[in-house]
Amino acid sequence: MKKAFIIIIFFLLCGNAFAATAKLQYLFVANGGLVGFYEDGNVRGCAQCEPMKENLLTMSTESPISHWKRNADVITTTDAEGSSDLQLYDNGKITDDWWIFDYKTIHPLY
Repeated sequence: MKKAFIIIIFFLLCGNAFAATAKLQYLFVANGGLVGFYEDGNVRGCAQCEPMKENLLTMSTESPISHWKRNADVITTTDAEGSSDLQLYDNGKITDDWWIFDYKTIHPLY
C-alpha cells in the first residue's frame, strides 16, 4: 500500500511538471538552428538543430535566452544586449522561416 501511495504521488508531481511547461507558440527555423517563442514570453534556442520532435522537446527544457512580444507584424525580442525585430510577414504572407505560427504548424516537421 505504501508503494502504491508513493507511485501515485510521483505521477502527480511529474504530471504537474509537464503541465507547467509553456507551449511553443512560434518556431523560427534557419540554417543556424531553431528559435522557439513560448506562450510565457520566453525565447529558447537550439543551435545547429534540425526541426525534429526530439530537438523541440530538448529546446523546451533549456534556459531562456531572451523574452519576446508580438507587435502587429513583428516579434520583438529583448535581452541584456538590447532588442531586435523579426518580421512575421512578407508581402502579406507568412515568411518561410516560420514553421509554427501562433500554435499552427506551417511546414511539416521531420
